[in-house]
Amino acid sequence: MENRTETLRSGFRLYQWLILGALAAAVIGAYGILIHLVVSRLHPPPPRREIVLAAPAEGTVVTAGGPVTIQAECRGTDVYRIELWVDSVPIQVAARSLPADDSPWNVEAEWTAGWPGVHHISARGLTPAGDMVSTTERTVLVVPDGEVLFVSNRDGPYALYRMRLDGTGVERVFAGLGDSREPAVNRFGQVVFVQRLAGQHHSLWMLDGAERHPRVWQEDMANLQQPAWSPDGQRLAYVSDREGADQIWTARADGTDARPLTTERSAAGQPTWSYDGAYVVYSVREDGNWDIIRTSADGSGRIPLTSSPAVDWQPACSPVGDQIAFVSNRTGVFQIYVMDMAGGNLRQLTDFAGGAEQPRWSPDGSWLVFVGYAGQGEGLNGRELFIMRSDGRDVMRLTYNLADDTEPAWLSLAPVPGASSAETAPMELEASYFDNLTCAGEPRVRRQEAVIDYDWGLGSPFPGVPADRFSVCWAGSVRFAQAGDYLLEVQADDAVRVWLDDVLIVDAWGRQGLQELRLPVHVPAGEEHLLRAAYYDLDGTARIRLRWRSAP
Repeated sequence: MENRTETLRSGFRLYQWLILGALAAAVIGAYGILIHLVVSRLHPPPPRREIVLAAPAEGTVVTAGGPVTIQAECRGTDVYRIELWVDSVPIQVAARSLPADDSPWNVEAEWTAGWPGVHHISARGLTPAGDMVSTTERTVLVVPDGEVLFVSNRDGPYALYRMRLDGTGVERVFAGLGDSREPAVNRFGQVVFVQRLAGQHHSLWMLDGAERHPRVWQEDMANLQQPAWSPDGQRLAYVSDREGADQIWTARADGTDARPLTTERSAAGQPTWSYDGAYVVYSVREDGNWDIIRTSADGSGRIPLTSSPAVDWQPACSPVGDQIAFVSNRTGVFQIYVMDMAGGNLRQLTDFAGGAEQPRWSPDGSWLVFVGYAGQGEGLNGRELFIMRSDGRDVMRLTYNLADDTEPAWLSLAPVPGASSAETAPMELEASYFDNLTCAGEPRVRRQEAVIDYDWGLGSPFPGVPADRFSVCWAGSVRFAQAGDYLLEVQADDAVRVWLDDVLIVDAWGRQGLQELRLPVHVPAGEEHLLRAAYYDLDGTARIRLRWRSAP
């Protein structure tokens, strides 16, 4: 009995302690709430500050000169100022009065994509205390205004497609019974391509202009492939095995006057013409390895340009100078390189983990379209189209899919001489690039050019030439079909001078910023005239264009 009574007493004491503990916890909790309220009033939490970019989306692609909407949304109560930035330059500033409520505050601006390249967009918010809140940067890809012709298996067998560089206007140009491959475009819009039918020889076919029904370009029982147009569009180089091993042949645009150009011991292929049509550069396989060779357009004067133990092939001559883009695996993975017509001044342009290949120059020599192994497809279906500046900057992806996009060719064609709306005066110039503003001393780069039309943006024209405070001088000849009145169009950022037959006709020296001039010029008799031009870039963007047109 006593044990039971003691047990009851112990239980009652435990119950009392539990009640006291609960009361103590309640008191402590009440004090804690009171202290929190007092501290909150003395030290309120920082206001919520958040700025997001509602537009543009990451990786937006737009053509140069097109509009880009930039929109920022602020979610905060003490942000009084919002700035929209492009490439570290503010383009829009907006302010509001404080105190403000917590409703979203939107600021919007329309930015004109002034020059091609990779641009960085961001927004920043400021508080009265000087605190700043920023968004992460987004990239906008501004591509040149132009089109490419390319090959893809996205709809089955390989077919020819065209597309604007911003990814719009995709159109299937031709799809035959077999695979249509390796298109080459001349300045008149004629397209020659390879048609591959199972069990038959590879043949060359031609499309004229907007025509959608090609014809056989040349009747031959041999395999014909890898066509390349001469700069004037009058002759075609191609590969044929009509005499055994693959060799390079040339023929007129209508397929007549076919003649062999090379007589290599083993295979030769991948021809490309120099900008003036004086040379053909091609690849040759010797002792199981590929190297690059240069020869005169008549097949004489064979000169090796590379002799590396690596594979060097797929050459592409610049249409405006002495540069040759090519592909090599000398670092273990195929990448794109550039060298001069003598095989010197070698520079690597790409560094793709999966490799890059098939470089093709834009008509003005400022850009390269190429193929990169960066897609999600398996094997060859991982190939996508890219462009980059001729010095390797501003790499931009053009296609995204699980198919094989390959063998690109530019459709931004050079104007036809004599056309009323086109350039009427072809030029042959020696260009010298200097690391100063006055074309003084020894040039850092000297090369032959056939046009003056470059947009370097904020970058350098060549390695060794600074991005700012550089100059270029051109000297050579310009040919007019006849004497008479012409219109000279000049665009420069910053300064430019032009002489015709040693007479100064444009003097915009010592000025800064973008200048656009249209000047009537009377050209006296004589087909060829002396032309000189000088240009410098002080800072900021660099742009120079000079072209002749028939006077209206």
